[in-house]
Amino acid sequence: MQAWKLGPALAMGNTVVMKCAEQTPLSALHVASLIKEAGFPAGVVNIVPGFGPTAGQAITTHMDIDKVAFTGSTEIGRVVMTAAAQSNVKKVTLELGGKSPNIIFADADSKFQTFITDFLLICFVSAEINRRHASSAESFFLVPSTHKRKYVVFLVV
Repeated sequence: MQAWKLGPALAMGNTVVMKCAEQTPLSALHVASLIKEAGFPAGVVNIVPGFGPTAGQAITTHMDIDKVAFTGSTEIGRVVMTAAAQSNVKKVTLELGGKSPNIIFADADSKFQTFITDFLLICFVSAEINRRHASSAESFFLVPSTHKRKYVVFLVV
């Protein structure tokens, strides 16, 4: 998650103030040390460990911060958006409470057996690794209705 947020921001020449998840402050601090080791100047990446009601609010309401990106629950996303709007009406990117579908298009049928075997294995492994709790964890399939029976039969077998 840190790379998703940091990479584009740094590539565009922005400084970053990152409030990491309460459960992962050490990994965020380690990533910051690697960024420093890579030669980025001091102050380009700033890690703010702490809890949302204090550290998160300080970031979302700070008048010198122009954009906030948040990944988490819809409930907290509303808090982030409100705080950002009430400060300097900063830009906000929210990734909230969703799960990722696996979309299978009709033209995937040409190499069905190979495709579906590999695809389902990748989806299953990803879902199990994330225990279906990551917002990017695959959790359901969208299949053309004309192919529904074939996919259901394959999944059952």
